[in-house]
Amino acid sequence: MSPEGSPAKRRPPAACRHTDTKGDNIKRTFLALFSLAFASLGWAQSGEQVGVPSFKPGDSWTYVRTDKVDRSWNAKYVVTIEWVSDSSHETSRGDQYTREMNPMVLGDQKYEPYIPTFSFPLTPGKKWEGTYSYLSGGRQWNVTRASRVEGWETVKTAAGEFKALKITYLEQRRAGRARNDFHGTSWYSPEVRRVVLSEFKASTPPLDRRVELVSFKLAQ
Repeated sequence: MSPEGSPAKRRPPAACRHTDTKGDNIKRTFLALFSLAFASLGWAQSGEQVGVPSFKPGDSWTYVRTDKVDRSWNAKYVVTIEWVSDSSHETSRGDQYTREMNPMVLGDQKYEPYIPTFSFPLTPGKKWEGTYSYLSGGRQWNVTRASRVEGWETVKTAAGEFKALKITYLEQRRAGRARNDFHGTSWYSPEVRRVVLSEFKASTPPLDRRVELVSFKLAQ
């Protein structure tokens, strides 16, 4: 009798007990392979490299810019590729970029040699640093910019949802005794071939700005 008062159940002899050793081994092997495949997939995605984008005349992107501090900067604007060469390209706004999309001229502002916005190929964890200078307010500003690719993120904008590389950066600007530390984050989408969202801030002068992609069209 069992402690509960009912007849105890007899266990079958060892030779008669059913053991699906082969099935268990197959299951364990499948789970191990699945885990390995999943881990490999995650590594491949996190280590994926993104090369320099290619452009064609007519490629176009529409952005909305908002500034929490100075609303006079708020605007909707269109960037369209006008011409492309082996080393640079220019937009309908007169902006000029290197082959790697680093600005040399933005509006009436010229940068020497260029703003080191990108360093292709891009891959999570990559870091780079560069210097540039420009004239503003009768003074020459010398800038050091340090950037890092944080990793892949899914970003939602008015133009849609995109898989993008998150890039953070810090700029230290100096002109004599004047200084301005400027930090920002941008999300670059290989699908769009441009940044789909950017946010940047500074304390002196105060700045809190956001630029978001609202539509785009790539020439065929």
